[in-house]
Amino acid sequence: AVAAAKSLTDFAKTNKQLVIKTGYFEGKALNASEVAALAALESRELQLAKVAGILKAPAAAAARIIDALRLKLEEENGAPAVAEAPAAEEAP
Repeated sequence: AVAAAKSLTDFAKTNKQLVIKTGYFEGKALNASEVAALAALESRELQLAKVAGILKAPAAAAARIIDALRLKLEEENGAPAVAEAPAAEEAP
């Protein structure tokens, strides 16, 4: 519905003979300003991507803080905070 409203609104901008007076969306009649507002919405995919980015931001910030603490501990102790496993020897 948003894509159709966008297409018609864009077409109406270049073709002055087409005037959008009303619309119909999810069982509700829309006036011209409501159709224009619907056409101005971003795509569903873009809105979902923005929400995902908002939800991801706190986790990414927490990961950066934890990594900074790990680096600080390594600097204070002079050794890696996590002991590395010895390399496995190859069989002859």
